[in-house]
Amino acid sequence: MSVQHPTELPSEVEAWLQEQTTYPREELLRGDGNHPDEIDAMRKFLVGTLTAHDAAAAIIHSITLEDDPPHEVYRLWGLLAATLVELGREVGRKSLDLLAAIQQLPDATTPTGTIKWSDLPGFGNMWYDSHSMHMDGSPPWESGREGILTRERETVLRDLYEDGGAAEASIWLRIPNVINPNLGYEVLNLSRSGRACLFINLHQVHGWLKIAGPQLRLDRPLDEVMRLERKAWGEYADATMEEHWHDWEKALAELSKDDSTLPQESRKVAGECLAMMQDARLQDPRNVSTDT
Repeated sequence: MSVQHPTELPSEVEAWLQEQTTYPREELLRGDGNHPDEIDAMRKFLVGTLTAHDAAAAIIHSITLEDDPPHEVYRLWGLLAATLVELGREVGRKSLDLLAAIQQLPDATTPTGTIKWSDLPGFGNMWYDSHSMHMDGSPPWESGREGILTRERETVLRDLYEDGGAAEASIWLRIPNVINPNLGYEVLNLSRSGRACLFINLHQVHGWLKIAGPQLRLDRPLDEVMRLERKAWGEYADATMEEHWHDWEKALAELSKDDSTLPQESRKVAGECLAMMQDARLQDPRNVSTDT
């Protein structure tokens, strides 16, 4: 029995893809949007008329025809980084399939250099620029540079950080070393950072734990020493993974208490994060008994 595929995308996905389509070549060369053929390949893949392999070959084709193909790869990564987060979980899952298929393509030899698709060159940098820059400093919305943080804006940020964390974790599980291999632990470490934006950052922690909590626990030896910040901006500590894990659980336990300075919704998220970390620890066959 053949599998039936939809012939059209949901209207909001189609509208988003059309917004990304750039026709004047001058705009494309300025980095505004994507070539129509790239969008068409993505569209056909999402509705199921192209396999991941065929879509991967199709979506890179216009880039290989540019005057300087290695320089233009960033626009493809920008498209995929956005679809991983902005169009819902189903589109995000398919985008990850497409990214993995691109990684399987043979190297592309061009007049200005070789594109080694297996390395997904530059994708990690694009992801950092789009979704992780707040790890190294105060985001504009926290400092007020984007105006007053309204309730509506706060809701958007919570969803964005949750979905971004889940997407990061999915990439980390599916395509190792494409993004910073320590990123998940640095995200967990936000729980004890004391940052003013922690009420939003916790949603990124939640997204990571929801997708990769057990694997984050199992991926490193418990006695491996990792250097991470203990407080916001510059106070570092060398500790074993087990010691860090204990500290993260302890921090989340404090954040989830009724007398925490966090708003109620954030306290609830902290409690859910704590429960997922405790479950991951209890399921670990190397488990070391820890009191939080």
